[in-house]
Amino acid sequence: MDTVVHILREAQRAGFVIDLADDDKLKVSGPKDRDDILSELRGHKAEIVAALKQPPTVGVCHYTE
Repeated sequence: MDTVVHILREAQRAGFVIDLADDDKLKVSGPKDRDDILSELRGHKAEIVAALKQPPTVGVCHYTE
């Protein structure tokens, strides 16, 4: 999962927008000149789809003064 998170963060930093379509296909828009990131997205497509299908998790944050 760490690899998928890393890839998605790098893609976001590079200006990509990645969504999951109803048919479990990735919808990717962004820079056309970043073949390195596009290659990573293609190479880890199954893991990315599985991660995006997960329900969001909420962390607990304790604030103290």
